[in-house]
Amino acid sequence: MERQPLVKPIPLAVFLAVSTALAGLSIPALMGPPPAPRPPKSETLA
Repeated sequence: MERQPLVKPIPLAVFLAVSTALAGLSIPALMGPPPAPRPPKSETLA
């Protein structure tokens, strides 16, 4: 009788890929929001 591995490699690889992608997307958002596009000063003064 063979021992089954507790964690199968394919679901583990999928989980790592998804968590890495989510971390890569969330870390820049946590560091600071992207600069909002500002309208030209001539329009705001008018």
